[in-house]
Amino acid sequence: MTTLLALAAATALAAAVLDRRSIDAIKRKLRALRRNAREARAALPALVDAVAAALASGLSLPVALAEVAPTLPESLARPTRRAAAALTLGAPVGVALAAYTGTVPEEDVAPLARRRAA
Repeated sequence: MTTLLALAAATALAAAVLDRRSIDAIKRKLRALRRNAREARAALPALVDAVAAALASGLSLPVALAEVAPTLPESLARPTRRAAAALTLGAPVGVALAAYTGTVPEEDVAPLARRRAA
């Protein structure tokens, strides 16, 4: 009986430790996601300006996005590469810009669409 009680206590302790580790891992992941979102949002004005300059120099939108992507933080570079690829494959601009969904708020992507329309 004592062995069974000790085993139950050890199992309960292990479960508590594992649960704490899981909670800590989730918290770290959430902090990283928030940090990436802040980083992406902060880099968005530079993306808009760089794409506008590239378009003004005569590049097409897919090429402009592809050229600018490597200069961005990875959290913003990834959707920028996806948008460039989508445009290269013939997707409409609105569909291509949907690559930024979940990376930056939609209202923050609006300046890019306005610059493109101008």
